[in-house]
Amino acid sequence: MPAKKEQIQLQKEILNQEMWDELLSLEGLTVIDVYQKWCGPCAAVLSLFKRLRNEIGDDLLRFAVAEADSIETLERYRGKCEPCFLRYGSGQLVNVVRGVNAPALLKNVERELKQEHKVLEEGVERVVIKDPLLAAFEAEEQQAAQAEELEKKRLEEEARIKEIKELGDAGEVSVRPVSQGTVDTLMHGRQDGPQTEPVPKEVTVVLIKPDAVANGHVDSIIAKIEEHGFEILTTEDKTLTEDEAREFYKQHEEEEHFEVLVTFMASGPSKILVLTRGDTGEGVVSEVRNLLGPKDIEVAKEEAPDSLRAQFGTDKKMNAMHGADSKETAAREMAFLLPNFSVPIVPGTGPPPTIEKTLALIRPSALKDHKDEMLQKIQEAGFEVCLQKMVQLTEDQAKEFYKEQEGTPHFEDLIREMTSGEVLALGLAKESAIQSWREFIGPTTIDEAKEKAPDSLRAQYSIPDTQVNVVHGSDSVDTAEKELGFFFPKQTTLAVIKPDAAGEHKEAIIEKIKEAGFNISLQRDVELNKELASKLYLEHEGKEFYENLIDHMSSGLSMVMVLSREDAVDGWRTLMGPTDPDYAREHAPESLRALLGKDVLQNAVHGSSNPEEAKTRIERLFPDVEVLPGGEVKDSVASISMEQSQVKGEGEEGGEEQTEQPAGEGEEQQAEQPAAESGEQQAEGGEPATETATEGGEQQAEQPPAEGGEKPAEEETQQTQEGETPAADEAQAEQTQEGETPAADEAQAEQTQEGEEQKPAEEEAAPATEETAAEQAPAAEETQQTQEGEEKKEETEQTQDAPAAGGGEEAVATEGGGEGDAKPEGGEEKTEEQTAS
Repeated sequence: MPAKKEQIQLQKEILNQEMWDELLSLEGLTVIDVYQKWCGPCAAVLSLFKRLRNEIGDDLLRFAVAEADSIETLERYRGKCEPCFLRYGSGQLVNVVRGVNAPALLKNVERELKQEHKVLEEGVERVVIKDPLLAAFEAEEQQAAQAEELEKKRLEEEARIKEIKELGDAGEVSVRPVSQGTVDTLMHGRQDGPQTEPVPKEVTVVLIKPDAVANGHVDSIIAKIEEHGFEILTTEDKTLTEDEAREFYKQHEEEEHFEVLVTFMASGPSKILVLTRGDTGEGVVSEVRNLLGPKDIEVAKEEAPDSLRAQFGTDKKMNAMHGADSKETAAREMAFLLPNFSVPIVPGTGPPPTIEKTLALIRPSALKDHKDEMLQKIQEAGFEVCLQKMVQLTEDQAKEFYKEQEGTPHFEDLIREMTSGEVLALGLAKESAIQSWREFIGPTTIDEAKEKAPDSLRAQYSIPDTQVNVVHGSDSVDTAEKELGFFFPKQTTLAVIKPDAAGEHKEAIIEKIKEAGFNISLQRDVELNKELASKLYLEHEGKEFYENLIDHMSSGLSMVMVLSREDAVDGWRTLMGPTDPDYAREHAPESLRALLGKDVLQNAVHGSSNPEEAKTRIERLFPDVEVLPGGEVKDSVASISMEQSQVKGEGEEGGEEQTEQPAGEGEEQQAEQPAAESGEQQAEGGEPATETATEGGEQQAEQPPAEGGEKPAEEETQQTQEGETPAADEAQAEQTQEGETPAADEAQAEQTQEGEEQKPAEEEAAPATEETAAEQAPAAEETQQTQEGEEKKEETEQTQDAPAAGGGEEAVATEGGGEGDAKPEGGEEKTEEQTAS
């Protein structure tokens, strides 16, 4: 009993959270014995603490015992029978001692009490720590939580893909890990963007002191640091001058050992490390200090034998390492030692990274033996291969590409190497790709590469007996753009989002197109009729699946787009993936058809096979567009076309209907333009003669009735466009007259003026046209009987004049029209035409 009474008088008993909070609100150094209810406080230290209190007699020193079972803050200390002493400086943890080591306890308490006086009286910064054991335990918990979160996300992604499958819009989509952004984009047409305000990671600075560097401990220390999960952001060797050392340790200038410390720190090179941990780096300062251990080597060896100072230090001064004691100190020391270092930001914060593209060339000698190995290294280094092409350069091409190096000693050897076989040209994308690639391939001189960057591509795959290195890389943004254009000239291609994907996944596909670096020059929602759909798939005519394909393409709205980019044709076909979605899921799982396709017919997207086909079909679907030789798109009425491309109803929008029809029918307007410009029959961009025969024969025979409603004088220049509306009622004829575009009027007026000059050429190009037109006059008169008498007479005269004034124009317009195919079913054809527009 006397012992118990003595204990209570010496140590304040803390039995609940309220008492704990009150204790930590007091100023001074508090030594707390944390105990378990079932075993009680540590009696072995009672006499030691009594002696300390009696000898020191300082009001800032107090002792307490705390029952872990009844205090929430001490929850992590429950169930452990090892004596544990927490020391708090004015409520902040400054040290933890486990086990009973009387000399160490005595020495530490005296030192910490002295430090607490400096903090309270002189404003010295208090060194706050985190219990190393708890820190390790929390790190394990965090890792387990992260693993659980990753597993949860994986399961959610699989569930989302399953949802796509159940919706019936993606067919047999493979269940595979994809990013959350990809799933959100595919499912909901959105992708959450990054935060706009950048948040810097927490980092800390560590110095490996001259004694540890001289003793060869640098590699071992770095290995220990990495074993504990810290990331080394940068390293630098530096020998401090005495002035620099004095400035760096100026907070210790009042201490006795200050000058000795300055001399020691300037005695040889130190190694500077900048460390962080995880995505945010939170808590890295205190965690690193725990890893370093106490400054006093003897104390470190007793209290933290696994700490770095205990393992590599010599004495209190030569204790191997220095570490910042707070975030503020770390920032100050980093600015002093590494003024040019930029602290990385937390992922997901700040503006999105700037992705660059650069050109990479693997020269023939290296390509022949090391292609696969080098490509693997490139991908492992984080570069995305967005363009790829094998090229056999001629001597002139090689000299043109390297003309700026002409006259240098190695120029002839370089040209000889570049023309000795195929070159692999790569378009690489990455954040800061240009600089990253040049660092990855190493210095241009092979000897320098081997000496300064032995792991670089130029050092590893050098060509024997030559100074020509194995890879090329652009050296600036402007050069990269120019060189990419040399090997991957800009192209234009046609892309179609088919009806099976246009409704549900249009926005997601457009997002993927933009991510792949394509520029969408033009886009329109159209409902293709069967005739126009058949012209998209001429190469498949006669195949078993052809009719089903045409039926599908004319079953609903599609989106047609003009895409431009370097190597656009092959790039779009790569993004689409193989035609069969099952094969695509196996061999190109990231492709659009793998993600969204159902079968070979409903495979989400369509694209042109080559630049020539792309040009022809773009000009057919976008009649106001001209594809220039360099792949650029010239759209003379782009603003009008884009506004008028949407599918519209009837009624008040009827005046615009004739302008909209080319967006849906495509070939109609295409036929008009060549007619207005040249009067030649080949208006479809060089369509085969067989197609002209099959499409044109019936159409020409039925064309004049559609022209019957025109007036002979005022409306003469509108003959051709009026002729493209077979079986139209009077209201439609009025709409046609009001809806003519200025471009069409000009073209037709010019045709009328030049009609007599063109007549011989037109008769020679299409001899059958005049005969057909002559036979059409009676049919025109018969059709015109339904109209007023006065108009009937005028229309008859107009029909008789048609072959002489514009026979060639008539033939061309008819060839591309397509509406005249079903004269007996004119009413139905009219409905289909409006729908297609």
